[in-house]
Amino acid sequence: MQDSLNDCIVFIYNKILSILGMKTMSYNWTKKIKEIKELDSTFLLAISGGVDSMAILDFFNRILPSTNFQVAHFVHGIRDENLEEPMIYEWCKKRNIEMFVGHGVNLKNATNLEAKAREQRWSFLEKIASENNHKIIVTAHHKNDLVENFLVQTMRGMPIESTLMSKFVEKNNFIRYKPFLDTEKSVLKFSAERHNIPWIEDYTNSDTHHDRNFIRNQILPQMMERRNVLKTIANTIESIRNIVPEPTIQMENNVEQEHTMKI
Repeated sequence: MQDSLNDCIVFIYNKILSILGMKTMSYNWTKKIKEIKELDSTFLLAISGGVDSMAILDFFNRILPSTNFQVAHFVHGIRDENLEEPMIYEWCKKRNIEMFVGHGVNLKNATNLEAKAREQRWSFLEKIASENNHKIIVTAHHKNDLVENFLVQTMRGMPIESTLMSKFVEKNNFIRYKPFLDTEKSVLKFSAERHNIPWIEDYTNSDTHHDRNFIRNQILPQMMERRNVLKTIANTIESIRNIVPEPTIQMENNVEQEHTMKI
């Protein structure tokens, strides 16, 4: 009975996507729904309030009952304003989705900010996951992040393992899951726009003093004029993955250093 209900939900969801024109994105939403449902788990969604995480939150809300997932938002306290928390709260409240909020401690003027923020953020996420019996913590990384990370780590001359990102990483008895690591950001943004999902653009994303922003805002657009590097470099990454070990937890942490704000 439950399987029939799930199939019905998938069918209706794809009909809605077709009507809205999302089939023009040439994205296999049915495959992604199947992947998530086959995990047969509850989820803790780490939501920052940016377009990527809000699109993923909306997607999970459309395919799963609200009892199957909860939302965690971490306020780093680095910026003076906090626009994301009330926006996420109102969105979740209207849909009866439970939300937890954590706050960074003394991060604003901290040395080694990225590492300390990451440590506090994951400590919060794992605490909430443990208290609510979630095995899987979902983050909003996508294919653009995968390619950007490859370019950043290559530019820095880092070990080859650090150029990789994995969809599943196990640590501290939790699974860190990036369901849309094989999906271009444009698909998520298109979905958010089509469904009128609110999000807040972090103005620090335009600061090209940071390597990742420099790659994202200046280098990648120029590369895309010549080749679809989101496809070609992703293919190269997959080839490397076949000949080198999976990233260790420490490598995965290094990869996430510049994703401190992306939860």
